Amino acid sequence: MRARCKYRLIIFLSLLLIAIAIGVGCEPLVYDSHSDTDPPAQTTSTSTNNTGTVTNGTGDVIDPNQVTSLGYCREPVMSWPVTQPNVQAVVSGGRVIFEGYNSHAWTPAFGEKQVNANSFVGYQKEDGTYHMQTWEYVPKGRNERGTDFGSFRPSSGQTVYFMVSGLCRDGSQRNVEERSNISSVIWP
Repeated sequence: MRARCKYRLIIFLSLLLIAIAIGVGCEPLVYDSHSDTDPPAQTTSTSTNNTGTVTNGTGDVIDPNQVTSLGYCREPVMSWPVTQPNVQAVVSGGRVIFEGYNSHAWTPAFGEKQVNANSFVGYQKEDGTYHMQTWEYVPKGRNERGTDFGSFRPSSGQTVYFMVSGLCRDGSQRNVEERSNISSVIWP
């Protein structure tokens, strides 16, 4: 009889704690790259948020002038205007999701493939500059890609940088000379 009462008491207290947590608006323990203190995307001053430092009014968390290599991309992508300043990469379930990316904004190319962007991944090099490389085309209507970055394998806890741009890998296929902001993620 006593064991049954203890069991019921434990269940009651557990349900009570859950009800209290819901009632006071407790958030789940999930990494969220956004915070209530993030600066507006169009700010022109240098501000710090929990994903990095916004340096130039574009939403970039790093200075694009410090990106010294772009892998297969042969275009001056870092000088392209930022027309999608509110993109934040989120890593979940083996995918990189570009939250805030309007996948219909740029005209698609490559005929039936209907791709309209290149996705970039990057990291800070030992000399303090940054390397970014394309890893997959982004089809029209999609805002996520896999996490196979070729030879680059992020370490857990490493800050990894992401952005999308108009097509820049194939010299004959261009759609727009525009890019998103550069966002960062702490690799899980």
